[in-house]
Amino acid sequence: AWIPLVLMLALLAWTVSVWRSTRAPLLLLLWACAALFPALGFIDVWPFRFSYVADHFAYAAMPAFATAMVLLVAAAAERLQDRGAAQAATVRRAVFPAMVAACIPLSWIASVKYADIESLWCDTIARNPEAWLAHNNLATELLARAARAMEQGDREAVRVLAEEALVHATRACELKPDERTHPSNRSEALRLLGRRDEALEDIARAIALAMACFQLYTAFT
Repeated sequence: AWIPLVLMLALLAWTVSVWRSTRAPLLLLLWACAALFPALGFIDVWPFRFSYVADHFAYAAMPAFATAMVLLVAAAAERLQDRGAAQAATVRRAVFPAMVAACIPLSWIASVKYADIESLWCDTIARNPEAWLAHNNLATELLARAARAMEQGDREAVRVLAEEALVHATRACELKPDERTHPSNRSEALRLLGRRDEALEDIARAIALAMACFQLYTAFT
């Protein structure tokens, strides 16, 4: 975890050292850092509660990275030209299309996890098993599918989906026990599985957490 920090400090030191000859590196670095900082988790930003993937907040830094990449390629081409290399213009014409061509399959591969809500949450959990919000939202999606299966009279599908939802809702409760939606999802999964007494216990806990949240809200307002 310390390697990125060391690299960042080294990059900062380099940009400061070349400040007199060119200000672009330091300005681009500060631009990227300012754009990325709100998405790094140091600040409890309210939209994080609802954002499907916090990566979206990092997109503001993309213009800085794109500008830096263009400047690097242009500087490399100019250096070739200064050395009398005839390939300088060819480098400029070839590198940028090649970069775009490389991004196309990468984007195609990344788009798979956005096929639907369930795919997104499964991918998130695979990358970060401790993500309580992903467990909770996956449980919500599975319960929605179970409700549709119930309408169609598919009892076996209801059982399978409810059991899977119960696993994720339980894990969400373990990771963040003070969130009211977790026992609410547990309660619904238990109800679908016919475990009504346990379902009543969980919904009572969800109501208690909701009341505590409301009292805290009114205390501050």
